[in-house]
Amino acid sequence: FLGSGMAFGVIMGLPWLDVLLGGFFGLTAYGSEVLARRIPGTGYALEFLVAAASAFLAAIAAFLSPGIHAIALTICAIIIYVPGFGLTIAPREIVLGDTLSGIIYFTNAFFVSIKLLFGAFAGFGIASTLFVLPAVEKAAGVPHLFTWIFAPILPLCIAIQFGVSPRRLWLVGLGALLVWAGVQLGGLLGSWQGAFLGAVILAVFSKLAALRFKTTSLTVILPVVMILVPGFAFVSFLYPLQTQGIIVGIEMGLQVFATIAAIIGGFFLGEFIVSAVTPQKN
Repeated sequence: FLGSGMAFGVIMGLPWLDVLLGGFFGLTAYGSEVLARRIPGTGYALEFLVAAASAFLAAIAAFLSPGIHAIALTICAIIIYVPGFGLTIAPREIVLGDTLSGIIYFTNAFFVSIKLLFGAFAGFGIASTLFVLPAVEKAAGVPHLFTWIFAPILPLCIAIQFGVSPRRLWLVGLGALLVWAGVQLGGLLGSWQGAFLGAVILAVFSKLAALRFKTTSLTVILPVVMILVPGFAFVSFLYPLQTQGIIVGIEMGLQVFATIAAIIGGFFLGEFIVSAVTPQKN
């Protein structure tokens, strides 16, 4: 939780202070989860409660120390809960004919995301009734070079949470670096090209790693896919919504659908490439 919060703060381009606080609020999100699980009947509302508590605490921090980005800290705290696999792979499952599993994946991911969003709004709403949140201007973030260090940390932390074998963590780290390179290279051409190229690389690398090291491709796909859609579109549009205005926030939110389509297309192309260069296996 600490690592994922700090890593996503660097990816979003936050200042170092907010990066450190993002890791701290990742720990508070874990503490909120532990407390929520002790309350009977809160299982279905877990993500809502965690997001609400994180947003409320981040708002208090922003009130006490003007200049802190409360929404950015909230995103850092809850990023590990974002269902990246369901948001990106479920449509592909439906297209391939696995309609039932795809619908289940996407429905679960959709409702978890809605609970996170409404929880964050509820936390900020409660805080705004108690005190006035100061206006925030976007500050200069950490140098972009550091993203190459922190980008693999987010998938590694998620892989640890998923229980990936320590012997396979290096595959997750290498896959994350390759996908991040594809995202950066494709991003030079446009908003969705980075996600498309990253998805192609992820599909090819995960399949080849599964064949070479006799593991499942989901070992790499599940954590590394977080670098794609959830990182830059579905959740992080809340940050420009506060710092750059509602128009920019809505435009970034609408890019989610184009990015998801690009990821699906990238996975199809990657799997086609692998099937063309590797022998068929039962």
